Amino acid sequence: MIDHLLHRADQLPWTLQMMDEIGVDPRRVVIELTEEAVGPDTESLRRLVEVYRKHGCSIAVDDVGAEASNLDRIGYFEPDIIKIDALILRRSLRERSFRQVLKGLGAIAEGLGASLLFEGVETEADLDQALGFGARFLQGWYFSKAGPDFLPDTAFSKMLLPSLQNYGLRVQRGTEGRKRRLRQTIEQLGRPPIPAENAPGFWEFSLEALRGWGEPACRVFLTDHSGFQVSPNYEKWSSDWQINPAGLGRCRSIRPYFPGDGDNRWSVSDAYYDVNDRTLLRTYSRPAGPRLILFVDVPEIENRP
Repeated sequence: MIDHLLHRADQLPWTLQMMDEIGVDPRRVVIELTEEAVGPDTESLRRLVEVYRKHGCSIAVDDVGAEASNLDRIGYFEPDIIKIDALILRRSLRERSFRQVLKGLGAIAEGLGASLLFEGVETEADLDQALGFGARFLQGWYFSKAGPDFLPDTAFSKMLLPSLQNYGLRVQRGTEGRKRRLRQTIEQLGRPPIPAENAPGFWEFSLEALRGWGEPACRVFLTDHSGFQVSPNYEKWSSDWQINPAGLGRCRSIRPYFPGDGDNRWSVSDAYYDVNDRTLLRTYSRPAGPRLILFVDVPEIENRP
């Protein structure tokens, strides 16, 4: 492809000529862009990529997650397939930070309408992990070594069927367990204490009232409807509540748990890591009167059954 750009830009690329000569349908061909292929002349390469795409080829960005990979290749070339490097898949089996990276790449793929392909799938654990991060395509010796011929579309269906069935059952059990934990927490929270306005725009809870409520909670605070915090943080330390005024006036509308659904029931955020204390949390929220929203942070145990 680089040679074509330098010397034969006015001709049909050799790869497409070869496909035509030997009768290969371009729709069965994926052109991979590796780190080395993307030089300084990105705009010319992008035009060449569009020639391949126009003739029916799919475009993949290779080795995403490898040590030197540049995410700007995804933005430049809008690939049909994002190939996840085998190293990041392996690291995700044991390190939470790599799992978060894969979740982010999944969100990027979904936003672009691209598919994730996981490379280096060699074991059942690799397969399960890749499926959990939204793999649409899988590649590796777990299925077959590379060969000279195209295989039928159904070549691995029988082999994969038990794995996919088991994966589906685990997802179902995990979803049911998660829903059960959320219901239990909401039941424990019940109806929260009523705050008092001690000064215009400044609300407080009675520590005595908090001590008899909120068993699973680790932090409680109030915002107005635009998301600005109007109470201190009430934080639980060694099973008792302490007042921390540091949060007063902060804008919470930029956080992933804001604003909730606005009715009188509890809303629950997705699990996320608090940037200050590195704790995995879910935030439960509900209106606390006509002008306030109550937020309750509850620790979440990652990967528990």
